[in-house]
Amino acid sequence: MSTFSAKQKAVAILPKPFSLLSIIGSSYIVYHVLKNPKRRRAVQYQILLGLSLADIMASISFFVGTWPIPAYVNDEQPTVYLASGTDPLCDAHGFFVQATIMTPVYNAALSLYYVMVVKMGWNESKIKKLRWWFHVFPLAIGLGTAIAGQVLKLYGNATLWCWISPASGNEQWNLYRWAFYYGILWFMALVIIIPSMIVIFVHVRKQEAAAAKWRHGQSQAQQYANSRKVAMQGISFSASFIVTWIFPTLTRLMQAINGVTYYPLVVLFAIFLPLQGFFNAGCFLRPKYLKYRKDNPHASISMLVRTCVFSGDRKLGSVLVTMFPSTKSNAEHMNSRRSSNDNGGDDLDLAGTNEQDIEHNMGEDGHERHKSIKWADGDKVEEEMKEAVPEH
Repeated sequence: MSTFSAKQKAVAILPKPFSLLSIIGSSYIVYHVLKNPKRRRAVQYQILLGLSLADIMASISFFVGTWPIPAYVNDEQPTVYLASGTDPLCDAHGFFVQATIMTPVYNAALSLYYVMVVKMGWNESKIKKLRWWFHVFPLAIGLGTAIAGQVLKLYGNATLWCWISPASGNEQWNLYRWAFYYGILWFMALVIIIPSMIVIFVHVRKQEAAAAKWRHGQSQAQQYANSRKVAMQGISFSASFIVTWIFPTLTRLMQAINGVTYYPLVVLFAIFLPLQGFFNAGCFLRPKYLKYRKDNPHASISMLVRTCVFSGDRKLGSVLVTMFPSTKSNAEHMNSRRSSNDNGGDDLDLAGTNEQDIEHNMGEDGHERHKSIKWADGDKVEEEMKEAVPEH
């Protein structure tokens, strides 16, 4: 007969399916960045690549969960459901869980990038001079604190996985949790990420107010519209970070203040923390989804999502058509409308996925006819980013 309650089983199992969603989402971003040379050279996508790789590591660590926790402590029955590890295995797992602090540091780097582009008006060549720092700090902080935790022997049973824990025997374990993790996390949030969101939002609002007041010409209005799209993309990634980390922080804060763990918070902790890669994939696809929804107001949400996810890739497109036979004709219809109405495609495709390449031929009546739709590859993000804000 099991000695574990339903609540204990739930918090041990809950992170696993959501971690898988995050791994899929982050892997999708990695695939679409690496397969395109232009994206590989763009600083924005290099930061997003680092963020996604860090999130894959984090999601795998969260998926492993309670398995590395020692099965028996002092010959007693395990206190955590599914615990089946050893002390060395738990130490190794704790190292990787601690290294996940590089994820919020990458989020901060991405926020700074958007401030440089939207507020400061930096172009790609100017930002490239700083691009290595966008990776040096996350890696140094993540690996540095993880190594320090190993040297100080801080890792042990932390209920959901191995991490800095009272089971390590170090009396200052709670201090190290805040010094090595949550202090860094909320420094990034309160000093960089949230202020960046505010700066970007205020800047765009001022642009919109100026445009409305002085009635700028069409080219200036388009520039403001593009700048707003860049800004909203940056804000969406920051919002993904906040939603992911609010419940883990509240849980640890209650533990530090009251010494009590509230089960509903732990459940939300176990659900939301592993989901950042999934949320980031939604942000990654957001501009394309909004474009398709605008051009195809009567299409179902599921149809729009499937088209966004699988468009621009021949292999994925073939999988989509196999799984959803109605997709091909619907997608062709959607892209046909997009091509005839857009006069050149998306204003700003920050999602990183590509529009279908539509070949045209002219009929005898002089009207443009669609010849074929290909699952092709192409990216105008660098050019459009330069158009989005003035060069300073």
